[in-house]
Amino acid sequence: MLMDNSLLILVATIVIGLLFFSVLFLPRIKITEEKEQISLHTEYCTVTRYFGIFAFGSPFSFLSKRVSFYDKFFVIAGMTGKKFTYSDIKSVSFKRNWLSKSVALNFINGQSIVLNPSNIDKVQSLIEPRVHTHK
Repeated sequence: MLMDNSLLILVATIVIGLLFFSVLFLPRIKITEEKEQISLHTEYCTVTRYFGIFAFGSPFSFLSKRVSFYDKFFVIAGMTGKKFTYSDIKSVSFKRNWLSKSVALNFINGQSIVLNPSNIDKVQSLIEPRVHTHK
């Protein structure tokens, strides 16, 4: 019985350690395209990805991810980093409620991403002039 509890505690400690590592360090790692760029704005927020009606992402998608905006693209980094170009955005909408703020980005390929930034005004000022909505 003592061995079972020790193993359980060890597994729980490893899981909690990996969770902290993924939250604190992985989003900070820059992808290759970012390394020579200066970020216009970076913040940490929750991100939900949709393809059609299905949401997808990691099991820890409720955790904050780094969103960094650059002149020609932006990066969403959590467990991995992914570059998105503004020219691939089909439409964008900004929503402000008393409970939440969100930015819905719809891409040409059918994918959608919803960001929940704390500074929605800054995010809007960076995205709107760079996005040419496709009809």
